[in-house]
Amino acid sequence: MNMARIILILLTIISISLIGSRQVSAQDSEQKLPPGISELPPGMEVINIGSANVIAPIGSKVNKEGTVIIVEPIEQYAGRRFLDMEGRLSSIDLRLNELADNLEKLRKSMERLDSEKASKAELKKEILSEAQKKEIAQGAAENRLAALETRQRSIGKELNNLKDVVSKTLEILAADLEEVKEDDKKKEDVESIFYYEYKNKPESEE
Repeated sequence: MNMARIILILLTIISISLIGSRQVSAQDSEQKLPPGISELPPGMEVINIGSANVIAPIGSKVNKEGTVIIVEPIEQYAGRRFLDMEGRLSSIDLRLNELADNLEKLRKSMERLDSEKASKAELKKEILSEAQKKEIAQGAAENRLAALETRQRSIGKELNNLKDVVSKTLEILAADLEEVKEDDKKKEDVESIFYYEYKNKPESEE
């Protein structure tokens, strides 16, 4: 028998003694004591056998054979109560084992809940991280799109300016071409006049 079991037995005996004392106190207030008895000793009770009263340990077995009242011997009483106590201790052991099993199940449940909480917290953290990444990526994409739009507007302006330059250049070239055409026409007219005069020149002059 280990120390824990010995302590448990002692605690049980003390509890039974206290319960017996409370029962005696209750009996003192509820039952009438035999004449000449003002107070019952602790752990004792009054047992009525016909017209006779017997004071015996609480729970004792009392028999009457004829006119003789036989009270259970103290060793039998102690052995029976000890066996009864052993049965109670066995029942307490079973309940303690059940309690230990329930506590172990509760501990495992708490560990599982803690693990689930940690997993949920980690998942929440990952979700927030992914959301932040998406938000950052979205912001970068929006900034890039805004930069592209700005660049597109700049290129549009440059194209318009280039169109204006090309248009003006074409106008200048067209004007220059007209001038060249006019100069060529004048030159052709002059050459025609010289040719006509040369053909119609008198032979003496030749």
